[in-house]
Amino acid sequence: MSSSSALPSNILSIRGSHAAIHTFIGGADSAFVNSHVIETDQRLIVVDCQYLRPQAKQFAQFVRSLEKPIEKVIITHAHPDHYFGLEQYGSAKAFASASTRKAIKEFGEATIEAQKEFLGNQIPDAPTLVDNIQKPGVEKYDGVKIRFEEFQGVEAESIMTIRIPVLNTMICADLLYNQTHLYLAHGHFDGWRNAVQKLTSYDGMNHFICGHGDHAERTIIPEMVNYLDQAEQIFQTAESPEAMKVALIEAFPDYQGQQLLDAGLPKLFESRRATR
Repeated sequence: MSSSSALPSNILSIRGSHAAIHTFIGGADSAFVNSHVIETDQRLIVVDCQYLRPQAKQFAQFVRSLEKPIEKVIITHAHPDHYFGLEQYGSAKAFASASTRKAIKEFGEATIEAQKEFLGNQIPDAPTLVDNIQKPGVEKYDGVKIRFEEFQGVEAESIMTIRIPVLNTMICADLLYNQTHLYLAHGHFDGWRNAVQKLTSYDGMNHFICGHGDHAERTIIPEMVNYLDQAEQIFQTAESPEAMKVALIEAFPDYQGQQLLDAGLPKLFESRRATR
């Protein structure tokens, strides 16, 4: 399909005759978080919007360069690195699962307030709320089928994934990470592992677009399961978030995104103390 052939170096594309997916990879300061735009013959669907304003603006500029109307903006889950950049899309209709929509409404202001002190104008002053509910199921745009599926109790309380069969591709959001440490704050080891293992049954899905890091192939599934297995074992014996961070870095020395451990592990240990 026709779209700009000269892409910025931080954008990866998967193209077909009537559809394409362009992935914008954020920088190290946002743990290489990904945002996407699904391009069909006549329209665009934006998926997640970046974390920090400079990168959110860059991604929005790329979306506008495609010169097609935005059908909708989808927020896959209620973590700020995926929805803070929603402010860049003005009157475009925003969609999320019911639970994600509710979480942004209830906790968005407090999340911004907690981060303003050290991020300042790099993040919005107030959250842009999501007005529409994205339901699971199949939708068709310009003849291209898109399947939405919600997973609960995984990296976040709810994550919406998107399959585009004509491209043999699945946008997994933070259900999958590639060569990047996981955000483990919620502690849903079993639910997350089961969801990842379910992906082995998705015949025809050969490209898995992760929430953090580069695009991946099917080998990402056992890699994710291995990380979750080791992380859970370390959590059972580690005495502190700091000790668990050291152990995970030793176990996965080539992984990026250590700030995700700094952000998630203290919350993981808080939940353990609360249940004792």
